Amino acid sequence: KIERSLFCHAQQQPPFPTISAISPEQIKDIGESVTLECDITNVGKFTVGWQKTNRERSQQVNTISLGPTLAVAEERFRVDVDKENNTMKYKLTISDIINTDAGLYECQIQVNSTSKVT
Repeated sequence: KIERSLFCHAQQQPPFPTISAISPEQIKDIGESVTLECDITNVGKFTVGWQKTNRERSQQVNTISLGPTLAVAEERFRVDVDKENNTMKYKLTISDIINTDAGLYECQIQVNSTSKVT
């Protein structure tokens, strides 16, 4: 008698990270401060960062932060990361705003080397 068995093992993929909340557009005056917030669920081991696109030169993109680490040597910028249950809150604060701070700021999840969630 020959017995044949087939064992299947399904590995459950971890939940994919999603941006669950993000700050609305904000308009501030020179000298004021602003805090932008981005809530991410299921962030896992993915990297979250902030990028700024210059409104007048849309090809000019600057990385502001990767995770909790600032990528700009600017004391007016601060990144805070807080955890609430399964949600990570990424906050970018810019104090004493100057003209060159104007632009589109995006919270991004780096999924792999070529793809991101914004």
